[in-house]
Amino acid sequence: MVKVTLAQENDSSTFNYNSDEPLVCLLTGEEQVKRKEILQKEIFSHVQKVEEIEFGYIFYFKYDETFFIKMTDYIITENNCCPFFTFETRLHSKDDVSLKITGTKQAKEMMKAALVD
Repeated sequence: MVKVTLAQENDSSTFNYNSDEPLVCLLTGEEQVKRKEILQKEIFSHVQKVEEIEFGYIFYFKYDETFFIKMTDYIITENNCCPFFTFETRLHSKDDVSLKITGTKQAKEMMKAALVD
């Protein structure tokens, strides 16, 4: 599930994933995996702030149109890989953007290991 919205206050997080399914990366092919890794590094090297929430994390960045396009590309790639995450981007102002990634407790642990630590 990919959700792109403009900032609105008091919006609760949602995710649609059957928790009985294993959390397994679905990317196949060396090129796809490498592309995902490159995009991930390019995006998360620009994090200004990380906020831990109950079902995941919110990552804050400075807004730049080129960066936002790259972030969208990352979300699409990651969604193909890991359908157990829910992605939500918010444009808070002309200068700030956030990426909220949520999922199950196990998915949050995967996120922490890959993106936060």
